[in-house]
Amino acid sequence: MLTMTEMKVLKSIVSGARKSIADIARETKLTRQTVYRTLKNLEADGTIQEFTTTVRPSRLNLELKCYMLIHTSAQGDYTELEAAVASIPEVSQMHYILGRYDVIIEACLRNKNELRSLIQKIEKVKQVEKSETFLVVDTMKYKPNDPALFVLDKELQ
Repeated sequence: MLTMTEMKVLKSIVSGARKSIADIARETKLTRQTVYRTLKNLEADGTIQEFTTTVRPSRLNLELKCYMLIHTSAQGDYTELEAAVASIPEVSQMHYILGRYDVIIEACLRNKNELRSLIQKIEKVKQVEKSETFLVVDTMKYKPNDPALFVLDKELQ
């Protein structure tokens, strides 16, 4: 479980990651040393996985986003599929799921030719029995940090 200090620091950086340690200290009413030490501890224990920048895909001509649902014959051993997907740079996420399908992947692509190529690469994997691809037409909400901010807000009340 996180301490109150850790939650305050996390909330500050999740709501705006481009803050200096001094800015976080001012916002959380903690010393700069405490903020620095807390950040280092949160990185060391894996709570903070990475500090990153989010790029708008369309600025790189990545005009197609798709989700592919995959049904496999793997029965829990997804080694071959995982290795194949790991080698496809257009795939940004891969998750094992429950339900009619076993795996879902997210990919960003420039055009239909890249989409066709992705589908062919996935369907070549022996473990893949069938797949279904869904193209994103419009993104209504993309706020991946909202669940974390919701929990932090509740905990800090």
